[in-house]
Amino acid sequence: MDKNVRCELRINGCGSSKGGIFNTVKINGAGKIIGNVICRVFRINGSGIINGSLDTEDGKINGSGIVEGGIKAHEFIINGSGEIKGSIKGENVIISGSVEIAENLDVQNVKIEGSAKIGHDCNAEIFYSSGSFEVQGLLNADDIKIRLHDLKSQVTEIGGGKISVAIEASAGLKALKNTVNPVLESEVIEGDEIVLENTIAKEVRGTNVTVGRGCEIDLVEYKGIFRKTGDAKVEEERKV
Repeated sequence: MDKNVRCELRINGCGSSKGGIFNTVKINGAGKIIGNVICRVFRINGSGIINGSLDTEDGKINGSGIVEGGIKAHEFIINGSGEIKGSIKGENVIISGSVEIAENLDVQNVKIEGSAKIGHDCNAEIFYSSGSFEVQGLLNADDIKIRLHDLKSQVTEIGGGKISVAIEASAGLKALKNTVNPVLESEVIEGDEIVLENTIAKEVRGTNVTVGRGCEIDLVEYKGIFRKTGDAKVEEERKV
């Protein structure tokens, strides 16, 4: 990223601007930027549209934002609602609100506290979710920790080193009262160390696999140790 001195871009109220290279970009009302944006700091505090791609070190959407292209960021936080029509690439992504990503999410660390919908794949080193998510392709990470709360999460396939799926304590109390039954649905889950709760899957493959309460699994293949606890249902288990 160019380290030369840059100007500031601020849209207060309603307005539009051309894209370019900036130090700080802030949309405090309803704004539209036509073209690609490169900046160190990016903020949407109202409603904003980027008619292009966004490259930033520190980005945050506090209101609602649409990015017609992709996002490259060291850190990007979505507290409101976001629609990204390309991919997000970078280091850290935190989703406290809701986001729809049309293509891929490729970052080092993902934290989902709200809701996320990813059109293709999600690749990370660390993936943590205490909200809800949908990944229409592969979720791949070294360390995957999913804490189910109120809603269903879905992913076509999961691949990782350490995979943990559990019910949040508050959701567990609600489940006992039959007011909520959060669940993760996946066709295939494959990893080294796998511990599952409230998971519905066709195939689970791993070295050491624990299938716990609320699980419904068609096939478990394991190399090391297999454990089944609680009311877990496994149609077939196979040591390979």
